[in-house]
Amino acid sequence: MLPSQEPREIVCHGDYAPYNVAAAEHEAVGIIDFDAAHPAPRLWDLAYAVYRWAPLSDPSNPGVISGLDEQLRRAEIFCMAYGMTAEERHQLPETICRRLQALVNFMQTRASAEDGTFMEDVAAGHARLYLSDIDYISKHRDQLLRALR
Repeated sequence: MLPSQEPREIVCHGDYAPYNVAAAEHEAVGIIDFDAAHPAPRLWDLAYAVYRWAPLSDPSNPGVISGLDEQLRRAEIFCMAYGMTAEERHQLPETICRRLQALVNFMQTRASAEDGTFMEDVAAGHARLYLSDIDYISKHRDQLLRALR
């Protein structure tokens, strides 16, 4: 569903997030929902995963349960556990923002083409939420970089 990105290093899941992980007794037992899989750089998928798992979302957004300090702590744990390089960690804030902007562009293009699912998503405010999170991540870029050293 999502367009490929250069360089095409891996096949990204495209939507690796808590809602796409099957768990049993507090342990991950599977990953589901591969309709957004696409070739892209490794960091492209990692950026979206960190965004979703920390989650790096404005605490004023509906459903966000942690503030910035906890988000930064969780982002650091994710990056260290995954073994992200120093260069990847340095590129992370901008890559998250580019990844979210690409998602917004994709959603809006599909909605403009009268794809009902994306028309509903845009109408429900999903694109606005991603744009708000781009601003939030940009605003806290330096704090995120310090947490990921």
